[in-house]
Amino acid sequence: MNLDSPWMTVAETAIYIRLSVTSVRRLLRSQKLKASRKSCGRVIRIHRQFADAYLLGFPTKLTKRQKETISDLHNEG
Repeated sequence: MNLDSPWMTVAETAIYIRLSVTSVRRLLRSQKLKASRKSCGRVIRIHRQFADAYLLGFPTKLTKRQKETISDLHNEG
């Protein structure tokens, strides 16, 4: 996993949030986990902030306060 970039593949996200790749794909399909598609629309990337939001039980649309909470967690580590 490339820790320099906040963007993760589906497999990297599965490791990060400790779920199977299939479970991550289900979360993406049900829109419980937010993702982004790169240029051609086939490559899915999940931002670490999106994965953290899922783990914290936040909705996919984050408020400013929720973003600050996630940022604070990363700065503590």
